[in-house]
Amino acid sequence: MADEIKLAMAAVLLGVIGCGGGGHSVARDAGLHLTGRDGAPGDASDGKSDSRGTESADAACSLEGWDAGPAAVAPRDQATVSVIQSGQLQGFDNYIYGAFNASFLRAGDLVDSPPGEDDWDVTADGTGSSGAAVCDLGTFGPCVVTTTGCAIPRPPCARPQAGKLTLELADQSSLVLSPNPDGTYTQGNVFDPGSRLFAPDDLLTVTAAGSGDVPPFSLGVHAPGCLALSQPTPAPPPDGSAFGPTYTISLSQDLSLVWTGGEPDSTVGVDLTSYSKYGDVVDVSCSFPATDGRGTIPQQALSSLEAGQMAGNLTIYQQRSASAQVGTFGVVFAVRNLGDNDAPGDAGTCPVNNAFVTYQ
Repeated sequence: MADEIKLAMAAVLLGVIGCGGGGHSVARDAGLHLTGRDGAPGDASDGKSDSRGTESADAACSLEGWDAGPAAVAPRDQATVSVIQSGQLQGFDNYIYGAFNASFLRAGDLVDSPPGEDDWDVTADGTGSSGAAVCDLGTFGPCVVTTTGCAIPRPPCARPQAGKLTLELADQSSLVLSPNPDGTYTQGNVFDPGSRLFAPDDLLTVTAAGSGDVPPFSLGVHAPGCLALSQPTPAPPPDGSAFGPTYTISLSQDLSLVWTGGEPDSTVGVDLTSYSKYGDVVDVSCSFPATDGRGTIPQQALSSLEAGQMAGNLTIYQQRSASAQVGTFGVVFAVRNLGDNDAPGDAGTCPVNNAFVTYQ
């Protein structure tokens, strides 16, 4: 049972930050500026423009009168491709958990919650669909707050895609992602005993075959190392607990973070999540320059989280990214190092930072 909980924890951590990022101060998705909707005619993809002028119409796939309401939509053509590594799951032959995923959005497309274990519904014909649309609850300093508590109808528009994506690793092995018929990419999870997707400073390259939507492209990133979070510090688990250490975080004051291991040309991303009894997720997603060694999450951002014992998760990671303009799409390729999830007997390769949180 304890091992099952640890494995589920790894899946949650990767699912919560499953979108790629870099270049923008939002840890959730670089290149992805969340844009809320006020419900005015012309929002999203109804084929019209409202007074803000941030939408573009997809004439081949528009529904007259369809409105995204409060959902966040992409204000421009953009794409994110990411590689995420989280390692050393004790009790599973020291499996390394990794993910390779991608998302392409046209201006006006709904922004989805990152794909998690239960968010994907892949039918027999290979059609994939991602999780619920997210609503933007506000930007507070270096943090963006979103929630999946949105019941937003989705227009029947296929997502743009760039054809087959090939990830070349430093050992010359490769991973491949192919688009579903609806243009989405189903996240590729990697469980690999005894090896890692990358080591610090490995060169990873993603190459897109290209399509009628997005031209071919190739981007490379040198992988970042891992961080050691020294503030806040988690409490050790009670005797016999299967949940591991737990952070206790106050929702009534700013949260100060201190870390070591920050590298040049890197960012530190922090995600704090909470889960309601209805299954909705609130995500506080923040980004800081890695070499600063510290950052502060404003209390205003934390106030959206729900109090409770082990009510959510804290995830911190180091990220490097590269970007390019490919046709009309701003493309970002990001590589994230989450460190270890559970320290094996040799204490693992990276510190164990990420854990459940009790909010109070």
